[in-house]
Amino acid sequence: MRRFLLPAVIGFGGILLLIPVGLPGSLIGWIALVLFGVTAALVAVASVEMNRLLQGFEIVQAVAIFCLANALILGITSLLGRAEERSFELAWLISGGIAGGSSVLLVFLLRNMDPLRFGTRYLVVPLLAIVEGYILLRPDLTLRNGFGIGLLAAGASFLLFSRRTDGVSSLSLH
Repeated sequence: MRRFLLPAVIGFGGILLLIPVGLPGSLIGWIALVLFGVTAALVAVASVEMNRLLQGFEIVQAVAIFCLANALILGITSLLGRAEERSFELAWLISGGIAGGSSVLLVFLLRNMDPLRFGTRYLVVPLLAIVEGYILLRPDLTLRNGFGIGLLAAGASFLLFSRRTDGVSSLSLH
């Protein structure tokens, strides 16, 4: 399992090369950065644990649990920050419908895919978005961007297409 850590770090390094981000200069910026890191860690742990937990449920039950949890969170946030305009509420309804459809697919994949393969979406989705952006917008390709795309593609490819070997290694004392 540790052999998959290096390709993940390589892919993440490619993302860091592609996104021109500086460190925050204010306390609020640092708090937001820490909260983002904590959220990313929670999502990573949850996606591994959810695979195991969802095995005990039928797909319809799993989707219902997932969607009810999202509805509860959206309900609480809407009570905390009331929208002034009806168009804003309409946008929330439309985005909620789109998110509901993608939630069904997300739960299906999370339930039926290996967590490692499922986690490669964090590398594949940015890679596809960046390649699509370069095809459509045709910006100048710098050495830094090319190297970042190469690292991202290499990490994502290795994680997606390598065989997972579970079992006892030849150096084991068992």
